Amino acid sequence: GVQNYSRWIGYTYTTGDGGQYFDYHDNRLALFGQMAYRFSDRFSVSAGLRGEHLRFNIYDTISRGQWNALPSVALMYKINENNTLKLNYKSLLQYPSYHFLTPFIYTQNDALVYSAGNPYLLPEKTQRVSLNYTFRKKYTNLIVEPYLAYRKGIIGERYHIIGSVTNTIFDNVANSTKYGGRISATTLVGGFLMPMVEFDMGYVDYGQPKYNGWEMSLVAGLEMELPWDLTLEAEFL
Repeated sequence: GVQNYSRWIGYTYTTGDGGQYFDYHDNRLALFGQMAYRFSDRFSVSAGLRGEHLRFNIYDTISRGQWNALPSVALMYKINENNTLKLNYKSLLQYPSYHFLTPFIYTQNDALVYSAGNPYLLPEKTQRVSLNYTFRKKYTNLIVEPYLAYRKGIIGERYHIIGSVTNTIFDNVANSTKYGGRISATTLVGGFLMPMVEFDMGYVDYGQPKYNGWEMSLVAGLEMELPWDLTLEAEFL
């Protein structure tokens, strides 16, 4: 398959002394393919490769390009009709949003603390290995998944202190390794209500003990089937 994503950021900032403008354009072209093979009724394997090319232009004078290869592999074992095990490897990119890119300087807390974006930011890259156990029976699904995730080029703030003035800028500042696990469950209640819950928790190692620590997230939701093929969803984060 082929995908293309194009983004343009045009922003004007006016001050008492005049104005500034920001003209940014990026284009992401992705080529991808996947193959699957079943060894038997219980064992199967799939492998895929996604190539993404990022090119961005700033003020029509600065242009950069970068290719990223994103492989994925999955080995699945079907225990029985309701239970499966899957060993996964996947790599993916997370691109910076526009407010990380816009380079205008603004104050944060007081006149001596300045912050700005960075139009040269590159995407974060994550490589993830997981062991997935899935139970499915009619409308009930349960997933338990321990995983190991390595993030490279994490977007964060870099500080530059000159005298009494603190300048911060967004940059690809760090790498991390996360040892985590995920539990996800859905079921059908009363024939039309489907509650959902997902809990993710893990220990993140940044290579510096003072930054290491635990992180977790909890998402709960409720889906309701309505007449005329309509669906009502509520989500709690």
